[in-house]
Amino acid sequence: MRYRYVRFILLFILGGFAYSVVGQAVPNSLDSLEQYLRIHMPTDSDYVRALDRTARKLLFERADYARADSLLGRSEPLDRTIGRWPGLSGAYNVRSTRYHLTAEPKLVLLNVQKAVQVIEEYNLSRSDLYAYLGNVAMAQGKLGQWEPMMQTALRAIRLQEQYQLKRRYSNTYTAVADALKNRGRPQQALSYAQEALVIDQQRPRQPNFS
Repeated sequence: MRYRYVRFILLFILGGFAYSVVGQAVPNSLDSLEQYLRIHMPTDSDYVRALDRTARKLLFERADYARADSLLGRSEPLDRTIGRWPGLSGAYNVRSTRYHLTAEPKLVLLNVQKAVQVIEEYNLSRSDLYAYLGNVAMAQGKLGQWEPMMQTALRAIRLQEQYQLKRRYSNTYTAVADALKNRGRPQQALSYAQEALVIDQQRPRQPNFS
């Protein structure tokens, strides 16, 4: 199976976190963020943004999964309390990435599906929905859920085409290709695999997190 696991992480960083552009009050470095969380009360969106940013840095800079998970557990109810729905969907997607990094595909799927549910319930960013659906498809494929994977990926492709979203991800086409190949339909699979290759060739070169 040709899953691009690194692409899952890139989708998390690039595809679905536009909401987290941080205000001047929230610092950037991990040490400063930790200090910020110690001295501020959890009363506003800046504090929750700081939780999210700290969790992401703990995941990618220190691989401190337990601490990141703890912070995300704090941010989710706060997002609900203040009605920060893009933040809530993003927190679920961060948590899905945390479980992706520790190879726990059932928990990946559970959390990224929650992210999709929040986006749909509150009519949030279609670009985020498109990116997260690609992550759902990848998690379904990891679990051998071929038909759900194909349907999810096809839904993502239709969404991108319907709303003419500028950024396209090859993983949705790869997912369909893998599902068709698994069902013994190699010729149909080839067209999707070729389209995935075209998308990859057209994308700017990105950092390698492997």
